[in-house]
Amino acid sequence: MEDCGISGSDFRQLCGKDLIYGCDIYQNAYPINKEGEGIEEFSGLSECSPALTLENIQKMGEAFYQEKIQPKFFYLSPEELWQWEVNALNFMLNYYQEKYKLYILAACESENEKIRELAQLNTTKLPIFG
Repeated sequence: MEDCGISGSDFRQLCGKDLIYGCDIYQNAYPINKEGEGIEEFSGLSECSPALTLENIQKMGEAFYQEKIQPKFFYLSPEELWQWEVNALNFMLNYYQEKYKLYILAACESENEKIRELAQLNTTKLPIFG
């Protein structure tokens, strides 16, 4: 972010923390995206948007992600579903609601170490899991 002239604290302040993946301000500031100004929005994105809810990301399978989601986000690798899950989990933890509890608890049992560790660490911080 510093490369784009936006400090980490400014980025968090401008974007807020209620995002799952990315930020329009950062995307617009990123030099490689400047070259694509004026091009159309991602085609077919509206068709996959129902799958991109917090809850659906947490229960999305690798095959669905690789076939339906990742091709729309060409800049992400087919192996990065875990990153989406971590981002959704962070959102759930930052804006905790009772409806997220089952997803957070399920993440504590994730096969992915990064997801599992984040969920387990944060359940110790939230009083409702105490």
